[in-house]
Amino acid sequence: MATKSYRVRLVLKDLASIRNLDVDNHCMPIRSREDGMIEMEALVGESTLATLRRRKKKINIEILADRASEAAENLKLSSRGNRYADGSLPVGPGSRRR
Repeated sequence: MATKSYRVRLVLKDLASIRNLDVDNHCMPIRSREDGMIEMEALVGESTLATLRRRKKKINIEILADRASEAAENLKLSSRGNRYADGSLPVGPGSRRR
């Protein structure tokens, strides 16, 4: 059974606080704040979230979204039709028609 996954915002003193944890920030930005803290968004699983919550003195956690519900919402934005069903295909810049 798959565990739940969450998108979270972390505010921490240094990145050593999350070393050896399954925290995936992909290409999400890591920002240094004026107060010297580090702010970042990341994807974490349930067990990692529980571990982060136990370290509450060093890390401030805000859950932004449940990944499953976020994915379902984003799926509603995707088109289900085939815009090339009539046989027309797009011509890219620099392409030559024969």
